[in-house]
Amino acid sequence: MKLFGLDVTKIILAFLVTFGILTGGRIAAYHVRVERPLEAFLRERPDVVDWRLVRGGESAGLEVRVRLRDVGDIQATYLDLCDGLARATGRTPALVIEDARTRELSAIYRRMRLAVEEAIARGTFREMAKAIDSQAQEAGLDRWGVYVDSGNVYLQLHKSGHYLYEVIPRQEPSTSRGDAGPGSRVRATLW
Repeated sequence: MKLFGLDVTKIILAFLVTFGILTGGRIAAYHVRVERPLEAFLRERPDVVDWRLVRGGESAGLEVRVRLRDVGDIQATYLDLCDGLARATGRTPALVIEDARTRELSAIYRRMRLAVEEAIARGTFREMAKAIDSQAQEAGLDRWGVYVDSGNVYLQLHKSGHYLYEVIPRQEPSTSRGDAGPGSRVRATLW
């Protein structure tokens, strides 16, 4: 078929072949520059049980979901993961931490959340730590930790082999420029 003296069939065929080659090249480059380094980094981590990469996640970019083992310091682990993911991928992906929480740990966290929110709003982090210590002792937790940096409040609760991790931004997500990066959060998984 000809249009204006041009063979339309050949033009469409050339377009499809070019599109296929460019798309394949982009997929291969993504695999080599993002997926392989990410996999290598996460496989080296003894604190990572499982992980998966989600393209176009809630942050409309790269999202990495990581299931952690029972860790001693969620703040250090979280920041190490964020830094390593950025170095491995050359991007700042959203990090979603999956934990092994129970309904009981979730209920304890909900009671503690008021102290966390008040501390974020007023800057009363010492009072928050005291309130969390008191509530954790009352709940009979095996261990717990609360940590604060310029971008986030980190909370971890442990009881009977189960654990809950929360990373709470100190500012609204739309204005946050904290250490965790935009879109970072912890996802609850009941086991």
